[in-house]
Amino acid sequence: MHYESDTSYETVCGKIASFEHDYSPENPRDWGNLGKLYIKGGDHVSVEEDHDFDSEFLVSYARSKDIEEIQLFLEQNFETEYSLEEIESLIEKAQREIAAILPVYRYDHGQVCYSTTPFSSSFDSGLTGYIYATKKDTIEAFGVKNCGIVVSKRAELIIKSEIETYSQWANGDVFGIKVFDSIEDYETGDDSDACWGFYFNEDGYSFADCLNSHFGLKLKINESKKEGVAA
Repeated sequence: MHYESDTSYETVCGKIASFEHDYSPENPRDWGNLGKLYIKGGDHVSVEEDHDFDSEFLVSYARSKDIEEIQLFLEQNFETEYSLEEIESLIEKAQREIAAILPVYRYDHGQVCYSTTPFSSSFDSGLTGYIYATKKDTIEAFGVKNCGIVVSKRAELIIKSEIETYSQWANGDVFGIKVFDSIEDYETGDDSDACWGFYFNEDGYSFADCLNSHFGLKLKINESKKEGVAA
């Protein structure tokens, strides 16, 4: 079900719920994240490093684990010369210390989006950094004794999700809900409750879910159209 932002909806008990944009959301990188994000360029810069690697190598390693591809990428993009033996040594070190690492791509054309996979348009997008989780942090976060393939895959899914959330924040896709006791209160802007900083998506947590879990309210449903009734 699709809900329009900056629109009000009637609830079963007669209250009005207003679905609004959050224009001053907290940066999700200030939360307790598993991943460390490295981005340079554009309006958003994030340098959360906890390693002794060159950032140029990690950008290259995030996009490819092939030694020769890494060497070529470094030469073409950073004019940095590494021997194959040096790269092999760095890869071995990365495998010992890093549980998961993903490249971060940026799209900037009217909106700013971030992704761990390339965007379809190469004209307005490109590789801008990486996000990684150390084995040490992953072991502590999951409460396990070692970081094997299964645990590393879980870490990878988490850091991918962190980029999805960061992209929503960067693009202004963060919302809040205000609750009004009556239509009159809604018209005068006299809300009785409010909560901000929600990240919704089409396949997961929705406006209706949030309204129910945070406020104990259910939307009044238009039976003929099976959608929320807008006030």
